[in-house]
Amino acid sequence: MNGEDDLLMELARAIARQRGYADFFDWPEKRQKELGLLQVFAEAFGRSGGVISGEHLTEPGLDPPDGVAVSQTGARIGIELVELVDQGLIERQKRDPQRTQWRDWTDQELREALRTLVGRKDSTRQIASLLRDYPGYWTVIHTDEPALTPESVAQHVADFQVGPCRLVTRCFLLMSYSPAIKGYPLVEIPVRRTLWSRLKRWVGRLRHLRLAESS
Repeated sequence: MNGEDDLLMELARAIARQRGYADFFDWPEKRQKELGLLQVFAEAFGRSGGVISGEHLTEPGLDPPDGVAVSQTGARIGIELVELVDQGLIERQKRDPQRTQWRDWTDQELREALRTLVGRKDSTRQIASLLRDYPGYWTVIHTDEPALTPESVAQHVADFQVGPCRLVTRCFLLMSYSPAIKGYPLVEIPVRRTLWSRLKRWVGRLRHLRLAESS
């Protein structure tokens, strides 16, 4: 086979892997997908007034977290990437590709999905070392669910918090490209943290300040 044949075969495999539903962020190769998501999040976070720098993926096999960035104050931030999608509709789309699938999310359904996704990232067995190494630990939930718009999400999560969390300090819902804003909508979901988590991070910051003063 020549190079052109190899390219055509790879394109054919990529097309075959397309799921057909809520697949804006569904790129063929996982690491390429995660890098793209991290870059898109950094762009959307910057547009909303936030500042991070040096965002990059962790080395293969060394996650969690999926990525790392640096805050405006110089603190390390661990970033977890996770998708919100109705898996059942993906399977139905594959069985009946000519029919458009749609899900209207209720407040309760979206809130429970967010709790579940953040809870998985908050319950890692490496929590002690992650608390030590990352003053901030963010969960970025990306979605291309067609019924979830910035306006509908704001209504669904009004007065809602995920948690209580021991590890996760901030949570964001990142949506697919919107021509209306010429960018990627980003909604922050407030995080309720456990008292233990707040004390642990406060002690860590105090230790960091003392080390900085003595150096």
